[in-house]
Amino acid sequence: ERFKLFLFMGLVLLLNLVTSSAEDDFMEVLKSHLYQISLVFVAEVFADWIKHAFITKFNVLSSDLYADFMFVLARDVTETRHNEGQPILDHTHSVTRRVGLAQLPFACIFCRFIQDIWSRFCSRFQVASADRMYLALVIFVCLFQLKVLSGIWLAGVSADFVIKVERANYVEAHQSPAGPVGMSSTRGRSKSKIMQKLADQTRYQQVKGHVVL
Repeated sequence: ERFKLFLFMGLVLLLNLVTSSAEDDFMEVLKSHLYQISLVFVAEVFADWIKHAFITKFNVLSSDLYADFMFVLARDVTETRHNEGQPILDHTHSVTRRVGLAQLPFACIFCRFIQDIWSRFCSRFQVASADRMYLALVIFVCLFQLKVLSGIWLAGVSADFVIKVERANYVEAHQSPAGPVGMSSTRGRSKSKIMQKLADQTRYQQVKGHVVL
């Protein structure tokens, strides 16, 4: 939801910047919109906090479940590299399927906004027709490089998180304090079952008998 909000607010910001009059101060317009975007994001974080508190309370869930689900998402990023023996160059579809992000509607909205922003931008700054193709190519290359770099960074962060969690689980399993016989093994099997259930779930499967996100 925050990604969708960031996308929509960013498009609205660009559209307002290119449609502002020449007499308006660019920095003042930018500061005004950034302030409004900050307020919206703070309100979204507060609303998410209340919503997830409600979900965990009435579904009788522990807050540790969010860390477990984060581990599942990180493992999707780091381990989803092959599908039926074929290598996958872009593994983000696994995370998209799990969190239930519909890509096609957002792509249509993005293209429609960008078309309007591009035409208004070229008209305002009087970009020649011959230069528009080169400018569009430069922007495309920059966005492509940003996608590649963000993917590499995300894969690195996910790998570090997976290694940290697995190392902590290993230490807990082998250095747990002495207790009743079978308690640590039972706790470990229960933890494994929970992780397996999370790994087998996608967003739209978790609807029966639960308060969904």
